[in-house]
Amino acid sequence: MEDDEEDGEDNYLQRRGVANLKDSLTHQDESLIGMDVLLYSWTGPESPIAKATVLSVDPDTLVGGEPLGPATYEVIVTVAIKRGATLPYQYDDLRYIGDAVTRSIAWPSSKMKPYKPAASGSSRR
Repeated sequence: MEDDEEDGEDNYLQRRGVANLKDSLTHQDESLIGMDVLLYSWTGPESPIAKATVLSVDPDTLVGGEPLGPATYEVIVTVAIKRGATLPYQYDDLRYIGDAVTRSIAWPSSKMKPYKPAASGSSRR
């Protein structure tokens, strides 16, 4: 009986450790929610293919019926720069970045960078 108790305690500690790791990663990235980003090509030369806004960094968020998983964020595409660029995760009628404008998609976090629009003309003369 004691072995069962020890196994139960070890399993509890392992689950708790994984949950804490997940919570800390999610908490760290939560500041990205609502941030405007540039999405970069996930194949070939690194070039911006769209502008988007981060909706979720939670690995359990479902996009296209699948959980995001680690290092993937849910974004909503606001502007397609290269409409024919293929999506890394294709589902429903979404195959190209042009199909995804105003839609929620999954995107690898390593292939996005914060987007800061140019300051309005007040500094130009």
